[in-house]
Amino acid sequence: RFYETMASKAVPLVNAQVSYNKHMKNDENCILYENENDFIYKLNYLISNSTILNQIQTNAKNDVFTNHLWSNRVKKVLELITKKININQ
Repeated sequence: RFYETMASKAVPLVNAQVSYNKHMKNDENCILYENENDFIYKLNYLISNSTILNQIQTNAKNDVFTNHLWSNRVKKVLELITKKININQ
C-alpha cells in the first residue's frame, strides 16, 4: 500500500522499527518515526512546513512512477533474463 499512497502524493509515515523494504528513504519519499511521540512531532512538523511536505510528496510520487510501476518491474525482469542468457552463452 505504500506505493499507492506515494503515487497519490500522500506521504507515508512509517514505523522505523519495522523493516518494510529498501525503497523507503527517510525525509526523501517517506517519514520514519520511532515511537508515538516521534510520530506526533513529525506529523506536526510536516503540517507546519508545507515546502518540505510538498518536496517529499513530489519525491514519493516520482519514485513510484520511475521505479515501481508494473512496466518498470517487467523491464527489470527482462533485463535480468537477458543478462543471464548473455552470461550463459
